[in-house]
Amino acid sequence: MHILMGQPLNPRKAERKGLVHETVGGKALDRAMEIARRLSSHTLDSLAYIKRLVRNATETPPRKALRLNEISS
Repeated sequence: MHILMGQPLNPRKAERKGLVHETVGGKALDRAMEIARRLSSHTLDSLAYIKRLVRNATETPPRKALRLNEISS
């Protein structure tokens, strides 16, 4: 609705509505670097698997995504 109707939404409201995972007070780059450091501790295979799961969650019907997850486990 906010995109379609051009209604502004501040970060705190977006967070309350579940549209963002977190908001950052201060320097967003510091938080982004913290996330990047944590991700870099994972293996490339695990990162690829995580990315595939996230894509499937947004692009694939739930039942099919669950079957894909069972197959690759």
